[in-house]
Amino acid sequence: MQIITSSDNRHLKLARKLKQHKFRQRENRFLLEGKVPVKEALSKHGDLVETIFVTARQADWLARQPHDATGAWQIDEREMVRLCDTTTPQGVIAVVRHPGYDLAAIMSEPGLLLYLEEIGDPGNVGSIIRSAQAMEVGAVLLSPGCADAFSSKVIRSSMGSMA
Repeated sequence: MQIITSSDNRHLKLARKLKQHKFRQRENRFLLEGKVPVKEALSKHGDLVETIFVTARQADWLARQPHDATGAWQIDEREMVRLCDTTTPQGVIAVVRHPGYDLAAIMSEPGLLLYLEEIGDPGNVGSIIRSAQAMEVGAVLLSPGCADAFSSKVIRSSMGSMA
Protein backbone atom coordinates (compact mmCIF):
# COMPACT_ATOMS: atom_id res chain seq x y z
CA MET A 1 0.00 0.00 0.00
CA GLN A 2 1.28 3.42 -0.91
CA ILE A 3 0.90 6.59 1.12
CA ILE A 4 -0.58 9.71 -0.43
CA THR A 5 0.86 12.88 1.07
CA SER A 6 -0.47 15.50 -1.36
CA SER A 7 -4.08 16.63 -1.66
CA ASP A 8 -3.31 17.23 -5.35
CA ASN A 9 -2.99 13.48 -5.97
CA ARG A 10 -5.04 12.50 -9.03
CA HIS A 11 -6.75 9.60 -7.23
CA LEU A 12 -7.89 11.90 -4.42
CA LYS A 13 -9.08 14.53 -6.88
CA LEU A 14 -11.23 11.98 -8.72
CA ALA A 15 -12.66 10.65 -5.47
CA ARG A 16 -13.60 14.15 -4.27
CA LYS A 17 -15.34 14.86 -7.58
CA LEU A 18 -17.43 11.68 -7.19
CA LYS A 19 -19.29 13.35 -4.35
CA GLN A 20 -21.15 15.23 -7.09
CA HIS A 21 -23.94 13.55 -9.07
CA LYS A 22 -22.78 14.80 -12.48
CA PHE A 23 -19.29 13.34 -11.99
CA ARG A 24 -20.66 9.99 -10.75
CA GLN A 25 -22.70 9.78 -13.95
CA ARG A 26 -19.90 10.90 -16.23
CA GLU A 27 -17.27 8.62 -14.69
CA ASN A 28 -19.61 5.65 -14.04
CA ARG A 29 -18.14 5.40 -10.56
CA PHE A 30 -19.28 6.11 -7.03
CA LEU A 31 -17.91 6.24 -3.49
CA LEU A 32 -18.57 3.52 -0.96
CA GLU A 33 -17.89 4.56 2.60
CA GLY A 34 -17.31 2.44 5.69
CA LYS A 35 -15.76 -0.92 6.59
CA VAL A 36 -18.88 -3.07 6.23
CA PRO A 37 -19.97 -1.79 2.80
CA VAL A 38 -16.41 -1.90 1.44
CA LYS A 39 -15.84 -5.41 2.82
CA GLU A 40 -19.12 -6.57 1.28
CA ALA A 41 -18.23 -4.99 -2.08
CA LEU A 42 -14.84 -6.69 -2.02
CA SER A 43 -16.38 -10.08 -1.31
CA LYS A 44 -19.31 -9.84 -3.76
CA HIS A 45 -18.04 -7.52 -6.49
CA GLY A 46 -14.30 -7.21 -5.96
CA ASP A 47 -13.71 -6.68 -9.67
CA LEU A 48 -15.66 -3.40 -9.48
CA VAL A 49 -13.63 -1.93 -6.61
CA GLU A 50 -10.95 0.23 -8.19
CA THR A 51 -9.36 2.20 -5.40
CA ILE A 52 -9.45 1.96 -1.63
CA PHE A 53 -8.41 4.74 0.71
CA VAL A 54 -7.71 4.05 4.37
CA THR A 55 -6.30 5.99 7.26
CA ALA A 56 -3.29 4.70 9.17
CA ARG A 57 -5.59 3.29 11.88
CA GLN A 58 -7.39 1.12 9.25
CA ALA A 59 -4.34 -0.04 7.28
CA ASP A 60 -4.23 -3.36 9.19
CA TRP A 61 -7.96 -3.88 8.54
CA LEU A 62 -7.40 -3.49 4.78
CA ALA A 63 -4.41 -5.83 4.84
CA ARG A 64 -6.74 -8.58 6.15
CA GLN A 65 -9.26 -8.07 3.32
CA PRO A 66 -8.94 -9.98 0.07
CA HIS A 67 -8.84 -7.39 -2.68
CA ASP A 68 -7.58 -6.83 -6.18
CA ALA A 69 -8.12 -3.08 -6.17
CA THR A 70 -5.75 -1.41 -8.59
CA GLY A 71 -4.91 1.08 -5.90
CA ALA A 72 -4.82 0.84 -2.14
CA TRP A 73 -3.77 4.10 -0.60
CA GLN A 74 -3.19 5.35 2.90
CA ILE A 75 -4.30 8.93 3.46
CA ASP A 76 -4.35 11.15 6.51
CA GLU A 77 -7.45 11.77 8.63
CA ARG A 78 -7.98 15.24 7.16
CA GLU A 79 -8.21 13.87 3.62
CA MET A 80 -10.56 11.11 4.78
CA VAL A 81 -12.90 13.72 6.27
CA ARG A 82 -12.86 15.60 2.95
CA LEU A 83 -13.84 12.42 1.06
CA CYS A 84 -16.55 11.17 3.41
CA ASP A 85 -20.04 12.50 3.99
CA THR A 86 -20.38 11.16 7.52
CA THR A 87 -19.38 13.33 10.46
CA THR A 88 -17.19 10.62 11.99
CA PRO A 89 -15.71 8.55 9.14
CA GLN A 90 -14.62 4.98 9.82
CA GLY A 91 -11.39 5.55 7.92
CA VAL A 92 -12.26 3.43 4.85
CA ILE A 93 -13.68 4.58 1.52
CA ALA A 94 -13.55 3.03 -1.94
CA VAL A 95 -14.04 4.13 -5.53
CA VAL A 96 -16.28 1.58 -7.21
CA ARG A 97 -17.22 1.23 -10.87
CA HIS A 98 -20.93 1.40 -11.56
CA PRO A 99 -22.04 -2.19 -12.07
CA GLY A 100 -24.20 -1.40 -15.06
CA TYR A 101 -27.46 -3.17 -15.67
CA ASP A 102 -29.15 -4.73 -18.65
CA LEU A 103 -32.84 -3.81 -18.45
CA ALA A 104 -33.86 -6.57 -20.87
CA ALA A 105 -32.11 -9.16 -18.69
CA ILE A 106 -33.73 -7.76 -15.54
CA MET A 107 -37.17 -7.82 -17.14
CA SER A 108 -36.72 -11.39 -18.35
CA GLU A 109 -35.85 -12.75 -14.91
CA PRO A 110 -38.69 -14.39 -12.97
CA GLY A 111 -39.69 -12.73 -9.75
CA LEU A 112 -40.98 -9.49 -8.39
CA LEU A 113 -39.81 -6.08 -9.61
CA LEU A 114 -40.36 -2.85 -7.73
CA TYR A 115 -40.64 0.46 -9.60
CA LEU A 116 -40.08 3.68 -7.65
CA GLU A 117 -41.56 6.79 -9.19
CA GLU A 118 -40.14 10.18 -8.26
CA ILE A 119 -39.00 9.31 -4.73
CA GLY A 120 -36.73 12.29 -4.20
CA ASP A 121 -35.54 11.69 -0.65
CA PRO A 122 -32.34 9.61 -0.71
CA GLY A 123 -33.00 8.17 2.75
CA ASN A 124 -36.38 6.90 1.61
CA VAL A 125 -34.94 5.37 -1.57
CA GLY A 126 -32.28 3.55 0.43
CA SER A 127 -34.79 2.30 3.00
CA ILE A 128 -37.10 1.03 0.25
CA ILE A 129 -34.19 -0.79 -1.40
CA ARG A 130 -33.31 -2.39 1.94
CA SER A 131 -36.94 -3.42 2.51
CA ALA A 132 -37.19 -4.77 -1.05
CA GLN A 133 -34.20 -7.01 -0.44
CA ALA A 134 -35.79 -8.32 2.75
CA MET A 135 -38.94 -9.13 0.76
CA GLU A 136 -36.81 -10.90 -1.89
CA VAL A 137 -37.68 -8.45 -4.66
CA GLY A 138 -35.59 -9.31 -7.72
CA ALA A 139 -34.78 -5.71 -8.71
CA VAL A 140 -35.69 -2.15 -7.88
CA LEU A 141 -36.10 0.20 -10.84
CA LEU A 142 -35.98 3.96 -10.32
CA SER A 143 -37.73 6.57 -12.44
CA PRO A 144 -35.79 9.61 -13.64
CA GLY A 145 -37.30 11.68 -10.81
CA CYS A 146 -35.84 9.51 -8.05
CA ALA A 147 -32.85 10.30 -5.90
CA ASP A 148 -29.49 9.16 -7.28
CA ALA A 149 -29.21 5.47 -6.34
CA PHE A 150 -25.45 5.84 -5.96
CA SER A 151 -25.43 8.89 -3.70
CA SER A 152 -23.79 8.31 -0.35
CA LYS A 153 -27.05 8.75 1.58
CA VAL A 154 -28.94 6.18 -0.53
CA ILE A 155 -26.07 3.71 -0.16
CA ARG A 156 -25.89 4.24 3.62
CA SER A 157 -29.68 3.99 3.98
CA SER A 158 -29.78 0.76 2.00
CA MET A 159 -27.36 -0.74 4.54
CA GLY A 160 -25.59 -3.07 2.14
CA SER A 161 -28.60 -4.00 0.02
CA MET A 162 -27.23 -2.46 -3.17
CA ALA A 163 -25.50 -5.63 -4.32
